[in-house]
Amino acid sequence: MIITIDGYDMIEALQNYIKAEYGIEVDEETECILNVEEYKNVYKKNKSGKFKKKSGVLVLDEEKSEINNYCFMHPQNSATIDFFIRPKADG
Repeated sequence: MIITIDGYDMIEALQNYIKAEYGIEVDEETECILNVEEYKNVYKKNKSGKFKKKSGVLVLDEEKSEINNYCFMHPQNSATIDFFIRPKADG
């Protein structure tokens, strides 16, 4: 099951959380900025082109890997969150 929450619902959920957790009512005109870090991992390869492993784990090439930062000034207009829901197993 996939549940998608749009930016307006995210803002409303944050307002409700802040009110419940901190007792502060947030004005609807409060500025909200969404920062996203995207990790682009590159893994080391040996001469034959196969990925290198250490103790069964792929070896990260830190020099070639990068982190991209994105900033959305008004996420309510441009962002969604998708939750891929798996029910808990009984027991």
